[in-house]
Amino acid sequence: MNSFTEKMLNSPYVVAKPQEDHNLISLNFSRKAFQKNIWNAQTIHARGLFVDATTGDVKMRSYNKFFYIDTDPTGEHLQFPAVAYKKYNGFLGIMSVVDGDIVIASKSTTQGPFKELFQEIWNTLDDDDVQTLKDLSEQNNCSFVFEVCHIDDKHIIDFNENHLYLLDAIPNTYNTAGITVDTQFSQAILQQVKPVSEALSLKEELCTFNNRAELDAYVDAHRNDHTLEGMVLVDNRGYMCKEKFLYYVKIKQLRGFLQSCIKAHFKGQPLPKPRQEFMSDIVDKVLHSDNFSDEELENLHVIDAVKYYEANFEELSF
Repeated sequence: MNSFTEKMLNSPYVVAKPQEDHNLISLNFSRKAFQKNIWNAQTIHARGLFVDATTGDVKMRSYNKFFYIDTDPTGEHLQFPAVAYKKYNGFLGIMSVVDGDIVIASKSTTQGPFKELFQEIWNTLDDDDVQTLKDLSEQNNCSFVFEVCHIDDKHIIDFNENHLYLLDAIPNTYNTAGITVDTQFSQAILQQVKPVSEALSLKEELCTFNNRAELDAYVDAHRNDHTLEGMVLVDNRGYMCKEKFLYYVKIKQLRGFLQSCIKAHFKGQPLPKPRQEFMSDIVDKVLHSDNFSDEELENLHVIDAVKYYEANFEELSF
């Protein structure tokens, strides 16, 4: 058994799940590690990681855990210049070739509902795209990491079509040859991917920031961006971090408040107090609307609540 994998299996902060496919075990940091901010060599690596149950060798993997800008507990910080890429509002998908077979997975399993959503979109890809990704994975012993955007799994940002965004190629080893990602390795491989499928595209670069002032100005200018979660930043060392736009942050806060208010409404209980006034206004308009039946209101998605509010009252601006 690979010694590093053995340490991860023995860590109280890593969750190991045997998989049905190809003698794999998935390793992911535990909820306790996340809640208590316990980040070490084991927990940082344990994110979308699949290893051979016998040898401990890496067979599929995603990025190491990375953090919001200026919050990395390891003490690392983003250096400039840094390239910014669009951060899509979906979920993590991983693809690799194991024992000659294409295997796709969500962050923690090769089975289950999220894998099935990923599989549904994967099955629509052109055969040439599938073969290219399979060949490159085998030739370079790497995994491909995707953002999976499925219309049945919307979160905060609205979209109308299923899509896979190919983010990076990552070697199937513990050593990424970069702090978070080996950018040279990934770019060399992604340059060979020329998608022809409508449901597949490469991640999109936003811009390059030469200093923190440029980055802050860009984030402020996009505070009301309704189309993106935010951005992922990568510096020349392959160090990654992320930043969320304010609209995304506010609507994510609204989501929990809206759900609590709807539950209280149907139980005849007083509504909880909002953290911010805009939340109360939206909830009030939604609860007193004739546009939603009781059944629709009970299952109302925050995206639909915001769309109703903006269509009938005013566009949200923060």
